[in-house]
Amino acid sequence: MKFDYRGFFHIHSAFSHDGTTDIKDIIKSAQRCGADFIIITDHSNLKTKDEGFEGYHGDLLVIAGEEITPSYNHYLAVGIKKPIIAAADENPQNYIDSVNRENAAGFIAHPDHTGAKLFGVRSYAWRDWTVTGYDAVSIWDLMTDWQEKLASYPKAFLAFLFPALVLSGPKRETLERWDNYNLEKREPKLIAGYGEIDNHNSRKWVMGLPFRIFPFNFAFKTISTHILLKEELSKDVEQAKRQIINAVKSSQLYVAQEKWENAKGFEFYITDNLRTAYSGDSIHITNKPKITVKVSAQSLIKIIGNGKTVFSRQGLSAETEISESGVYRVEVYLKKFFRYRPWIFSNHIRVE
Repeated sequence: MKFDYRGFFHIHSAFSHDGTTDIKDIIKSAQRCGADFIIITDHSNLKTKDEGFEGYHGDLLVIAGEEITPSYNHYLAVGIKKPIIAAADENPQNYIDSVNRENAAGFIAHPDHTGAKLFGVRSYAWRDWTVTGYDAVSIWDLMTDWQEKLASYPKAFLAFLFPALVLSGPKRETLERWDNYNLEKREPKLIAGYGEIDNHNSRKWVMGLPFRIFPFNFAFKTISTHILLKEELSKDVEQAKRQIINAVKSSQLYVAQEKWENAKGFEFYITDNLRTAYSGDSIHITNKPKITVKVSAQSLIKIIGNGKTVFSRQGLSAETEISESGVYRVEVYLKKFFRYRPWIFSNHIRVE
């Protein structure tokens, strides 16, 4: 893939009942942080579009979506024409089907969210895994990762002071479920894994002191989703939206936590010298296939095959032959403050 565009999924503005930040200020923060696109997914509305904010703001593309929010089983919809309102106990297959009927894209949000009991935040985990037809599942969510560290007031205070340092990466159960789903071919195509911030810039009072969780200037430096395209992102808004939707539907993306290092320059492909497969591809290979990974900073590179680490090395690149069919992806860890911290998580390539 030739073009790499860095964006952010799952953002709440003041158009959400629990959002606090004017969308104009969110746009300014995204521009300052060098984002190429952002997807605003306010609760049960498309006011970002209705109020005229969808489109290009300089080099930043703003896309309007919705977070469909019954009591649980929250779902992001991008490309729909009007809001989809779900009942509190709605069968999630109903709104997944509604999104698909519009040829839009739908993503399962924060599937393994546990909340923070100490601060009255309940779990919003996805409960119904019998559903079909969704395009992507969140594999790494800023709020899920951070809130899990709030087990006591001292730990919460440290997490507030050093939020990026406490992020531990995608949950193992999330990655295992995603690996197994794609390995078992439960859908005709690969299901994409994306990253989200689920940021509201909420104002919280703890022991009489006000806290912001999180200012967008911080959130837009953390968990991003990089879209990989064969051609430049169009300057036509509708065409650019369709490019991003199609890239997600095709698993042509990777997730990165970029507080410490920009991930652009990441490469992952499988080749047998006759054909080459990139993220999202399913390929039948007859010769000895070789995986190649390249990154922009010294790191620990792990190649994951069928849910297990099959090769790892430190450096700027890694290459190894593979002998099994199945699904392959990459995890990259960056050494900061004396330990390896999660940095990049690719999508799968399926090898027949």
